[in-house]
Amino acid sequence: MGYIMKKWVFILIIIGSTFLLLNQLLTLIFYKTVSTALGSFNLLGYGMVIGYLVVNIIWISTYTILTLLKGKLTKNYTGAILGLVFSVTTILLSWLFVTWIFWALNLIFSILITIAMSVIIKDNRENL
Repeated sequence: MGYIMKKWVFILIIIGSTFLLLNQLLTLIFYKTVSTALGSFNLLGYGMVIGYLVVNIIWISTYTILTLLKGKLTKNYTGAILGLVFSVTTILLSWLFVTWIFWALNLIFSILITIAMSVIIKDNRENL
């Protein structure tokens, strides 16, 4: 992967992860108010918000560690697969358990992460 392309992939990852984390924090703060106003409050959704926040922090930490280790391409490949799985589950589970306002934001930020992870997987597949 070229230097400029690699830089843009990491920028996508940083933007997607940062805004996804910010969205999860805002969801945690405003979930009860918004979902009560929409008439869809349940404790399972609130638990999912807390779960997303924890998983997002774990994913960001894991991917940061894999990126800092640099080393072999398989580490980036593994991190990209983890990121792809995280993005897809975020989209699907937030659709089921969290109100649509928060799901729309999760969808946008997860798509950014999915695009970046797909580019990393494609590049590492060619270089393995």
